[in-house]
Amino acid sequence: MTPFTLPYQERRSILVKQSRTLLFVTAYFFLSLFLTAVSVRNPETAQVGSILFQSIATPVERTVIRIWDNVESVWDGYLWLVGTRRENQLLLTEVSRLESEVVRLRELSQESMALREILELRKQTGFGGVVASVIGADPSGWIQSVTIDRGKVDGIKVDMPAVLGGAVVGQVRAVSSSASNVLVITDRSSGVGALIQRSRARGIVVGSGGNECFMEYVQNTEDVAIGDTVVTSGLDGIYPKGLEIGTVIEIQSPPGEMFQRIRIAPSVNHERLETLFILTSYN
Repeated sequence: MTPFTLPYQERRSILVKQSRTLLFVTAYFFLSLFLTAVSVRNPETAQVGSILFQSIATPVERTVIRIWDNVESVWDGYLWLVGTRRENQLLLTEVSRLESEVVRLRELSQESMALREILELRKQTGFGGVVASVIGADPSGWIQSVTIDRGKVDGIKVDMPAVLGGAVVGQVRAVSSSASNVLVITDRSSGVGALIQRSRARGIVVGSGGNECFMEYVQNTEDVAIGDTVVTSGLDGIYPKGLEIGTVIEIQSPPGEMFQRIRIAPSVNHERLETLFILTSYN
């Protein structure tokens, strides 16, 4: 905002003050000339007039100076506020740009971490496969599955395993030319041949339909403890042996029952999947 864009009342007030100041200065100048002429012709009268003039002019002068100082102070304050407002706007713009850059770099970091895990898996195991991005999930909630952006043209086939790093995600359930559907291991219809890594006790991991899995058909005589790691056994014909499934968080051994019921927390959070690795070849 410039002085020319101030509200009408403010501009009018400033103009009135300026006009009054100019009037006082002009009157003061002509009065000085008049008194000077009088003092040259009548020295005694000039002395009295000088005293009278000073008694009148001094308050007027002080008033003029006070008004001028106030106007100058208001103008300086206005200019300072305009500069501060412009500086704040520039700072806000820069903060917004930096926040966007931080979000972008964080996303790149997350994507880079997932790709590093995939490359590490390839290096350690020699598995071949295709990197895929998650582009959708089952909206009904009845089926635990995700849709990926890779299909037949990329060499994807039904029943191929999907992993993240060295952990199981699920298996390909349906394939189109450019997309596929992956059933995750938390789905009720999912089944994975598994074993307790520490004791080598075998069983089958099935989905709960929620965020957990259960390991079933593990005999009561088998050694299982909370905190044990569960891995794929390789006996189901789908998943290679040794992939991580999850961790034992609860063990139920009802009296008189032949099998334990073991609750497992999956190693992969299936609700936050973004990048997968579809295994197309493995030993």
